[in-house]
Amino acid sequence: MPDRPPLPFMTWFGEPWDAPLNEECERQATPVGELCLRCEEPIESWASGVTMVCIDAAGATRRPQHLECFIRSSVGSMGHLLGRCSCHGGHEEDPPDLSVRDAARAAVLVLLEVPHA
Repeated sequence: MPDRPPLPFMTWFGEPWDAPLNEECERQATPVGELCLRCEEPIESWASGVTMVCIDAAGATRRPQHLECFIRSSVGSMGHLLGRCSCHGGHEEDPPDLSVRDAARAAVLVLLEVPHA
């Protein structure tokens, strides 16, 4: 195998969003047209987000995620944020009438609105 430098684990693209990640990770060009790892919708030219190295049988590849999809994968569903998911004895997760990306956007809105201790 040829020697090549390791891929940085995470990079970011688009407009900065005032997070440590914007200072600690490399910025890259927006991967326009590539599919988001979470929602599988294309990345738009105006989008912000992250890319992460994913490893499978074919090797390591970098996959982008919209910022809201990345946040949703870290903080959980609307139901989780509102204390209504199975973690809290309920049955709600993401609203069934929303696309994966719209549910991610909704979870981010809930995250910004719910008071946290």
